Amino acid sequence: MRDRANTVREVLWELESIRSRNMDTLDARKREVGAKYPRIAELMESRTKAFRESFAGAMRNPEKARETSQRLGKRIEEINLELRKALTEAGYEEDYLQPIYTCQLCKDTGYVGEPIHTLCQCVQKRVMEKMVGDTDYRLLQHENFESYDETIIPETTLSNGMTQREAQRRIRNICKKYADNFDPGSGESLMMVGSSGLGKTFLMNCVCQRVIERGYQVVVTTAFKLAEIMRDYQFNGTSAEAVREMVDADLLAVDDLGAEPRFRNLTGSGILFIINERYNAGKPMIFTTNCPPPDLYINYGDRVAARILDPVRTKIFLFEGNDLRRFRNS
Repeated sequence: MRDRANTVREVLWELESIRSRNMDTLDARKREVGAKYPRIAELMESRTKAFRESFAGAMRNPEKARETSQRLGKRIEEINLELRKALTEAGYEEDYLQPIYTCQLCKDTGYVGEPIHTLCQCVQKRVMEKMVGDTDYRLLQHENFESYDETIIPETTLSNGMTQREAQRRIRNICKKYADNFDPGSGESLMMVGSSGLGKTFLMNCVCQRVIERGYQVVVTTAFKLAEIMRDYQFNGTSAEAVREMVDADLLAVDDLGAEPRFRNLTGSGILFIINERYNAGKPMIFTTNCPPPDLYINYGDRVAARILDPVRTKIFLFEGNDLRRFRNS
């Protein structure tokens, strides 16, 4: 599992390289145009001189900094107007000598917002792309709210009087709101219960993709893999980093709870460790399972089941109806 903090640092380093290349490109353009057109070179020098003089004036007379800044703005506007005209007359685009940014929002710094800086959307998007390239995240590339297609859900009438499509639309809307307003310290969790083929995993992935997109660290795994990791950790002392990530992540998503191999006095205790640590820290979790809630008490014991089915912290969704794979493949 890729560590999000390291991935963010990797993306910010890539942005720094992009910013450096763009500055080199702009410097080359200035040398090129300045060598061919002396008037344009004079205007660029006048603009630089205006900045220097304004800065020096503000340092000498801080009480007049606002007035100095206003004069500078007016002077720079005049120079830029003349510079754009000279560039177009020379056959260039009028913004040819403007700073070059890959992302106009953060200007390739990776951060937006004043006075509090937050990661720019471009960084969050790139981090997500890197993370979904890993095995545990591959489905998030295709299973998200944008690709959610309710037309494949039949309108079979359920026991509650709703159609299968109506019921899943309601669940989908609640899950989308949860993802859009995700709070890593809320302790609010989701439990999706129902037979195979009803869209539980797809919807879990939709939530995870949106939460990652918003800049949070998400660990997506299966109950089978979680059990293997905990077995390695308990017996061999390995997989410590994976265990730490599952405990520390902003959101832990566990698919197919109850389908993992059972090892007496091991499977339940391993899962209890992860769930208990997160539960006590108020960290959200998502589970999908084919097991009815009473079976979870039988399989994992009261301590695990009571935490993942806590009615105060966990929204439990019951998926009913026909297997969607029949309609998706038809």
